[in-house]
Amino acid sequence: MNAGGCADPGGCDDADKHLYEYQHHELTPDVHQRIKDHLDACGHCQELYREEEIIRRKVAQCACEAAPEQLRTRVISLIATFRTTRS
Repeated sequence: MNAGGCADPGGCDDADKHLYEYQHHELTPDVHQRIKDHLDACGHCQELYREEEIIRRKVAQCACEAAPEQLRTRVISLIATFRTTRS
């Protein structure tokens, strides 16, 4: 994921792995801070975050109904599995 120039390539992987949870405030405080610190220092990851935020906002504008909790849990699980196997 690191596009070069980042002093912490492992942080790029960590940020990518936890970006969804970071955006939705679903991380423990220490992991949230670790991702925030990396985003503050890495222009590449900041750009990915901005892109994800645009997508998240567009989806939120289109969604007029909330997904059932069971579906939401399943989708989050599938996303996590995809990110793990992609690494």
